[in-house]
Amino acid sequence: MKKAYKAYLAIFILFLTPSCSDKILQTYKNKYHAIITKAFNNSDYEQENYVFLESGTASWYGEAFQGRKTANGEIYDINKLTAAHPNLPLPSTIRVTNLDNNKTVIVKVNDRGPYHGKRVLDLSEKASIELGFKDKGTAQIKIELLKEEKNDELPK
Repeated sequence: MKKAYKAYLAIFILFLTPSCSDKILQTYKNKYHAIITKAFNNSDYEQENYVFLESGTASWYGEAFQGRKTANGEIYDINKLTAAHPNLPLPSTIRVTNLDNNKTVIVKVNDRGPYHGKRVLDLSEKASIELGFKDKGTAQIKIELLKEEKNDELPK
């Protein structure tokens, strides 16, 4: 009931928005705790800007998966900055922030997961070390999807 109400409300607000060069529609996705914003330019609908934010529990995966193929066909390496996410496009580049210590790392999403509990992200061993939670096993994190032009920031 609440989801349908939110959808109807978003559509209603969209039609009430005065006609201007840019319209902004915000949709809250409860399932993934994400805000997705689409900015539309009336003259050119191909220009879309997506902002993805998600927070929750992250874990890491290591030796047991070393050398196996990931969901996008790459070989998993515990020493690379990579991650597994259930629904982001493959590959994607994300910034992950450990909310306990504010350490951040930029990783490439190249796999699907996690498949344990209510976790939102599985990180490589190297990423867990850089974020400072390898020994603890899990951490509360924030995920930010970076635009494609920032893929150059990702270590090869």
